Amino acid sequence: GMDYTIMHASDFIIPLDGFSLVSDGTYLLKYIPEEPYNYVFYSLEELQNIRKEHFYTEEGSPGVFALTLQESDFPIRIRSFQAGDKMQMRFGRKEVHRFFIDRHIPQYQRQTWPVVENALGEIILVPGLGCNVQHYSTMPNLNVIQY
Repeated sequence: GMDYTIMHASDFIIPLDGFSLVSDGTYLLKYIPEEPYNYVFYSLEELQNIRKEHFYTEEGSPGVFALTLQESDFPIRIRSFQAGDKMQMRFGRKEVHRFFIDRHIPQYQRQTWPVVENALGEIILVPGLGCNVQHYSTMPNLNVIQY
């Protein structure tokens, strides 16, 4: 009915002074907007067992968190999602924003979702969506997992 056209439960946000109330579908959560983040890494060694506020890294294993980094990818950047981010997939360029919509990722989680960029500024991994077509292999050497 009418309510549905106004907003989905997962997009429910009430802005208040310095924070918002958001719904995770069940509860109202107090949400404080976060600053964008941006980390640069110069080698695969440097990327071992990183633990940051919104992502961590581990040894590569096949899946939607995995990528295969080459020497020429460095320095790589792990930063928060920005509007307009796109990634080259097997079936063409995909807007990261569409992935959030398709997967029903709540609005408040989107702004801190990590994306991995190579030295050329190409997005090579969006954890949960997968890696771009040039960085896929059956023996990935890194996983980046968002939380």
